[in-house]
Amino acid sequence: MMMEKNILMELKQQLTKENMIGDINLTHVREDFYPDVYQYIKDTSNNEAKVMFAKFKRHRLNKICRLACVGDDSAFDLLTPEEMCLYISLVESVEKYWK
Repeated sequence: MMMEKNILMELKQQLTKENMIGDINLTHVREDFYPDVYQYIKDTSNNEAKVMFAKFKRHRLNKICRLACVGDDSAFDLLTPEEMCLYISLVESVEKYWK
């Protein structure tokens, strides 16, 4: 139960930070954030948590797409491993097809 509350609280904090920081800046997310939240979402019936996680992912994806389009590598340190894979794929696609 304590772990669930910690994950939910961390998700709320991350979503708030992501909303506050702007449209192209990223906040720091711990490396194992996504696996932990995915597990929590899978095990819970808390719809609020599911909605918050969807909003968080949408914000992050939009920002990562924007950064990839401009080729801004300054965010490398702020990306999780999953996000880094996505970012690299997007940059490669942008360079190959859009420039």
